[in-house]
Amino acid sequence: MRTKFMGLTILAAVIAISVPAFAHVYGAGNPNPTNCPNGNVCVYVYDNYGVGALGGVYASGNGEVDDWPEPHRDSDNSAFNDWDVNQARFYEGVNQTGGWYCLNPNGGNQNLPFHHDNQGNSHLVLVSC
Repeated sequence: MRTKFMGLTILAAVIAISVPAFAHVYGAGNPNPTNCPNGNVCVYVYDNYGVGALGGVYASGNGEVDDWPEPHRDSDNSAFNDWDVNQARFYEGVNQTGGWYCLNPNGGNQNLPFHHDNQGNSHLVLVSC
């Protein structure tokens, strides 16, 4: 019995080590913003896919952007993936580096949690995160 318990403990430790910090996948269920064209990844300076005085929406149909333009760089508060099939991975650093989170196809997050809020710099569209 003790050997079985030790094996599960070791397995749990291996799984915990293999999952990167702050790696989250957000699914569908948030409303689709009307200002994010199909086949685009959209980043917003405001919560709830909002646009305002600080900036509008940054919409990119490019599957890989190494460095978002201002004012969206390090100012993302909500994001949406309007690709029909592929997931989108958003990174804290330029050139797809640092912590990341994923959005499922046609999925978004209207109010990014504190550990992702105002930290985005680049993205990559993938078949699977």
